[in-house]
Amino acid sequence: WYYQLCEHLFCLFFTFEWLVRFGAFKRKLDGLKDGWFKFDGCLVALMVAETWVMTIILAAMGGSGGVSLPTAPLRLLRLLRLSRLIRLMRSMPELLTLVNGMRVASRAVGSSLLLILLLIYIYAIVMHMFLSAERQVDKYFSTLPSCMWTLLMDGTFQDSTAFILGKLLDLGYWPMVAVFMTFMLLSAMTIMNMLIGVLCEVVSAVKHAEEQQCALEIVKGTVLVLLKKLDIDESGDIDRYEMQAVLERDEALDCLEQLGVDVPHLLDVLDMMYEDQGALSMVQLMELMLALRGDQPVDKRDFFGEISFLRWDIKQQIRLHEVRMREFILTSLSQPASPVSGGRKKLRMRTMGNVAMSAHTFLSTDKPLPTDEPPAIELPGMMTELPRPRLK
Repeated sequence: WYYQLCEHLFCLFFTFEWLVRFGAFKRKLDGLKDGWFKFDGCLVALMVAETWVMTIILAAMGGSGGVSLPTAPLRLLRLLRLSRLIRLMRSMPELLTLVNGMRVASRAVGSSLLLILLLIYIYAIVMHMFLSAERQVDKYFSTLPSCMWTLLMDGTFQDSTAFILGKLLDLGYWPMVAVFMTFMLLSAMTIMNMLIGVLCEVVSAVKHAEEQQCALEIVKGTVLVLLKKLDIDESGDIDRYEMQAVLERDEALDCLEQLGVDVPHLLDVLDMMYEDQGALSMVQLMELMLALRGDQPVDKRDFFGEISFLRWDIKQQIRLHEVRMREFILTSLSQPASPVSGGRKKLRMRTMGNVAMSAHTFLSTDKPLPTDEPPAIELPGMMTELPRPRLK
């Protein structure tokens, strides 16, 4: 009765858990959209049917003198409870990576097994032609299926390779020994090791894809939510000031830090992009944040993107130094002349003449002074040696 009591307690617990989850839905029909909820509902229904419903039915039929039903096949349904272990993959991403790797590599594994099967069939024909008449090895090579089984177990899996080769050497079949060793070299050494390499490559690719998906989910759950909240006109485009408001949030900075994004470099790239475009779409911003992660491999797009950024940054620094030189020239011209005498007076006159010519050169250009520029995107409390370049 101990086992029956535990079975009823487990059934009661899982039923209560399912009812609590069902009551948590604001709209009860939303439960049909949750795959895990439907999966657990099927398991609970099977458990209730086996533990309570079938017990009541069998008790009623047995009490009335009826014929009892065979319940042994129905007890196999208990194995479906083990399917709840699938939920462990949600908390163990490494296990999920291995399962997905096996699923993706199934085609490569099938191709390798098919190639091994073809090799076994071809070499089995050769071994059967020369060794089928030998009584000492007729157990292993008398028929074509027995030859294929021997090649599979002793050649591919290398179960009793030394014993088979010893038998062939005792009979003096040196060519068959060479054929058998050639089969071992192709099947066990070459194809099986190639299969291991393919599996490792597939698992690495699946892991990289899952990391990309995980990073995308993190950005969607934090930065994208903030962008949608601040997109007042619901146009899907984010301007400079809306992006500035997003980057002032602590949760956005924590998300970028978790992804390994270099935030100062992201700000510079955003300045460059906002200079060319008045607003950026949410898709562009998410792709930019994912592309600027530190663990990303470098490709041609990153190389050409950095070249464009360096050109833009050099132009910004040149503009900044032009502004400083203009301010210095204007300040020098506005200072009152102090009385000097002798050679210093001639030197001062020559210096002021050069300054005047430089001022005339710079002030005669068509470039206006950047007085009403929009502010560059900055983090609060960010300190730099030189002021960041302001865009027109």
